Amino acid sequence: MNGSQNVDNQNVGVQVPNNNVNQQNNVNPPVNNVTVDAPELGSVSSSDDAIPSEQTLVNTITLKGKMCKDCNMKFSDNANTSQCVFCGSSNIVDFDTSEDETHYIPFVKTYNDAVADYKKKTRFKFLLPFTFKNKKTRKRIVKAFFPVKIYDAKVYGKIVFYAADEIIDKKNTEVKQYEVSYDTNFDYNNVLVSSCSKIDESNYTNVFKYDYSQMTVFNNDVLGDALHVYSDVDDSVDINKLNEKIVKNSVNIVRGSIGHELKKLKENNMSVLCNGQKKILVPMYVLNIKYKNNDYFYLMNGQSGESFLNIEISKTKIVVVSLLIFTLIFLVIMLIAFFF
Repeated sequence: MNGSQNVDNQNVGVQVPNNNVNQQNNVNPPVNNVTVDAPELGSVSSSDDAIPSEQTLVNTITLKGKMCKDCNMKFSDNANTSQCVFCGSSNIVDFDTSEDETHYIPFVKTYNDAVADYKKKTRFKFLLPFTFKNKKTRKRIVKAFFPVKIYDAKVYGKIVFYAADEIIDKKNTEVKQYEVSYDTNFDYNNVLVSSCSKIDESNYTNVFKYDYSQMTVFNNDVLGDALHVYSDVDDSVDINKLNEKIVKNSVNIVRGSIGHELKKLKENNMSVLCNGQKKILVPMYVLNIKYKNNDYFYLMNGQSGESFLNIEISKTKIVVVSLLIFTLIFLVIMLIAFFF
């Protein structure tokens, strides 16, 4: 069974077939050979298309870069920047490092595309502070390659739910209770995990959707005017994020397939087996905006143009401004009525 859904989304798009729910016996037959593709990573035709193990990438490249002493982020020194792209600090020092050769996806969108998109996102938001609309702010948008890993993995094992239906007739209300169990077997393809601690891909799901058909082997010559952001996350942290993502999603798939009104997880004995991984550098435009001791990020996918600005106008501010505008209009109407 093939499907497509967001591994971070509660409203999954893959449903286990209804005939997997045996409401009479309250025990379900095994769920077998379900292939789950993460849409933010493109699609994979079948579960047999496993990602080659990272062990096949044996070449090592030497990197010269800069490190922010305030937030410890590391990035290449090819671009002319005197500030950290994540915290804005000028406390930057040189460093040398090396890492295994990786792959990258080239930029399609230009710097001007990113500037125009940012202006569009802020232009008509009249309650945004001027800091976000300032021309100097837009000019600080940075072109960068971000480190991620994509995984193929399998989730298998038993999962049990409590389930119930409320049956109402003319005189009585009856609640029928069930225990629903599955033997799961889900194959996940192309699950993306960010290797940059400052950017959590689960908060920017649409931005982290890439087409891997353009992926090729990386070398420093392809950087041009783009920064290379170096990974600052251990492999064990990435694996834990992977496990949490796909187990959570598998639970949601099963929950969505249960044909009862109420359902509550009772037992989860699912395990995760990683079938392969690959390091990739993905194209991104990034802007860090500091406002009242908080960091706000603008991100734009350098391939698709999908973007996100993580700021919302507070409801309190909207209410206050609306009241002021209403009061002003009311006073103007009263004055007109008084004099005319």
